[in-house]
Amino acid sequence: MAVYSMSAKVSRNASLFSVPRMPLRRIGTVYKYIAVMALLLASTGIVVLLCGKRNITLDDLTAERSASSRRSVGKTTRQTDLHIEGPVVNPHPFRYLLNPETFCHKKDIFIITYVHSAPDHFEKRDAIRQTWGKMKYYLNKRVEVVFIMGQVANAGVMTSVRNESVIHGDVVQEDFVDSYHNLTYKAIAGLKWVSTFCRQAVYVLKTNDDIFVNFYVFMRYIQSTVKVRYGRTGLILCNVWLNDAVERNKLSELYLSKKDFPQNFFPPFCSGTAFLMSRDITDGLYMMSYRTPFFWMDEQYITGVLIEKLNITHKPYNIAYSLHPSDFRKHVTSHKYYNYAFFLVDKRDTMYYLWNTVVAREIKAVHTNITNVNQNINVKLRI
Repeated sequence: MAVYSMSAKVSRNASLFSVPRMPLRRIGTVYKYIAVMALLLASTGIVVLLCGKRNITLDDLTAERSASSRRSVGKTTRQTDLHIEGPVVNPHPFRYLLNPETFCHKKDIFIITYVHSAPDHFEKRDAIRQTWGKMKYYLNKRVEVVFIMGQVANAGVMTSVRNESVIHGDVVQEDFVDSYHNLTYKAIAGLKWVSTFCRQAVYVLKTNDDIFVNFYVFMRYIQSTVKVRYGRTGLILCNVWLNDAVERNKLSELYLSKKDFPQNFFPPFCSGTAFLMSRDITDGLYMMSYRTPFFWMDEQYITGVLIEKLNITHKPYNIAYSLHPSDFRKHVTSHKYYNYAFFLVDKRDTMYYLWNTVVAREIKAVHTNITNVNQNINVKLRI
């Protein structure tokens, strides 16, 4: 009897806390809600555990990507596959700090352009990316652009360059000191990178970050003249300098000692503003640089001495260079428009002006051609 009474008491107490029965559908909804809340709480706990009390910002994420890039570049990146034969008198021991080694991967590149730049020339590089370097195809031929530089002591500049590389993926940086008298190292770095990581390109264009390239005019010249007259191998095309005397005045910034270069005149060489090479030439120049004593004047060294040693003859294209900034307006707006492919630019705004003018002129030319074609069709239909 006592057992029965206790059982009844428990039953009555339990009934006080009982929950009314709900339909199965409502129960399932409640369970789903509880599960979602549990997942949210768990996720929040994991984030707090990993990050502490610090807020995560876009700058944090960019910095982490940059740090990750720094960890991978320099440790695992390939340097070069080219085998250097013979005694080495001018080693190039520098290693990559930044290397977009897959930049050319699986791309049908007609011209790879490498631009000599300096780490703190951020605005110049951006101006190129927003103008002539923005287009990937000119006259149905693919063009790509990378920037070549060394390193500087300014930690802030170096950090900004790494962040720039994370965003754009077009910066090649080696660990030589980026300075005026190390221009030849920069030139060899460009040859090394193209010869190793962009071997499928047909042509290679070297230029500087203060040069505007009118690729519409240049590509027409390549298609109509270069390919037909010179072919795709053994080529260097440029503004050729002849009979240039070596500066022996020690007070001049162009001074070169007899020890560094004993001859009194340089062999023919290219203006460093821009020159076009067939891709095979970059291999030859890079390997020949190891066997040729160093001097700091890059255009005379690379396109003069090394080209002479390779027994290559320069192909002149002097008419295409507008090297006086005051002349750019008349050269890009007059009937001589189709003569000029390279413009020396002394102001950032000039780069944008040239680009807008070139694009407007090319669009007008297309419309004019379409109109002429339509008129010819109408004439033939009348006949």
